[in-house]
Amino acid sequence: MVKFLYVIYVKMVVNEYRLKKDLEQGDICEKRFQEYFKENENIEFIKFGNKYSQLDFRYKNNISELKSRNYFSNDFIDTQIGNNKMVHALKKQNEGYDIDFYFLFKDGLFVWKYDKEIKLRTDYRYGKKWNYVPAVILKKVTDKINSIV
Repeated sequence: MVKFLYVIYVKMVVNEYRLKKDLEQGDICEKRFQEYFKENENIEFIKFGNKYSQLDFRYKNNISELKSRNYFSNDFIDTQIGNNKMVHALKKQNEGYDIDFYFLFKDGLFVWKYDKEIKLRTDYRYGKKWNYVPAVILKKVTDKINSIV
């Protein structure tokens, strides 16, 4: 029984460490994203106040989400995004906003301009619904920034 509890404790500590590292990487990548657009496109994305908000940034009539990935854009046929973000994107699009999903991979920044007509593959993992954006519909924005921390 003690060994079992120890294994559970170790898994909890490891998961907490991974979450902390993921959040740190996300913060670094968000700063890179904002700096890139400010310096190269004269666009100043404003971060929503809460780091757990459904979508990350706003600029004029655009709302954007940035997902940082620890792999190359062509490593998989698609990239996953939580269904909660897709539901929120649809709501905001119906309110008149343009929605962009940005993906920062090891080989650069890519974008998918949200289109509710594109039916994404879905599945359930870890107790929640996930959507999968096909890599072939992602457009490369730049290779001046990447997700390597």
